[in-house]
Amino acid sequence: MGPLLSATIAASIDPRATLVAMALFSAIGVTWFATSQQGRTWRSAHVGERHLLGPLTASPVRRVLAAILGLAFAWGALELAIAAYADSTDHSAGPLLAVWAFGSVIGGLIFALRRWSQPPQRMLGVLLLLNFVGFFVLLLAQSPWQLAVLLAVTGVVNAPVIATLYVLIESLAPRGTVTEAFTWVSTTFTLGIGAGAASAGIIYDVLEPRAAFWLAVLGGGGAVLAVVVRHRGLH
Repeated sequence: MGPLLSATIAASIDPRATLVAMALFSAIGVTWFATSQQGRTWRSAHVGERHLLGPLTASPVRRVLAAILGLAFAWGALELAIAAYADSTDHSAGPLLAVWAFGSVIGGLIFALRRWSQPPQRMLGVLLLLNFVGFFVLLLAQSPWQLAVLLAVTGVVNAPVIATLYVLIESLAPRGTVTEAFTWVSTTFTLGIGAGAASAGIIYDVLEPRAAFWLAVLGGGGAVLAVVVRHRGLH
């Protein structure tokens, strides 16, 4: 809903109004969480001496964060590539991004309703590989309508891979550093998405819109390599 709502606000009011809406929704979410009973009553357990680097002292955590960086770079590049492609074909990017997000919602529901027998380490490798293949599939689109269909299909993997990443980080982070590890996940996602979008913008200006899709392939490949090449390191 976010991309569609953002496009609607930008078109009907003002592009700057989307930033106000984003800040408002963020404030509502933070307030809701901070005032919840769980948020007010939770207390951390004392775990003794702490290291300055916290969860980053664990090699498996660093490898997962490297995979997140590649994946986030791919998603950031893809978001801008979709917008650039839509603009070059005189279409709105909002519906395309919304369809991609809708595919993610469907995938998340399916993933949550089933009990998976595979360990999260193996699931992450499979999901990242499927995501990587999906980035290649998007290059086959010859029209915005074809791209919309492919985005809906390939987006199915997005929510499951995020859920698996958080499950894996929780299990790999040293005792007493799980919350800090989650903040590293958010930070890495932000850095990757920002770098991917910026890089795609440069590629779009220098070459053409479809060339930016290849950055998603590059980032997705890096994510796969970070996890699959030394799968035994994620334990």
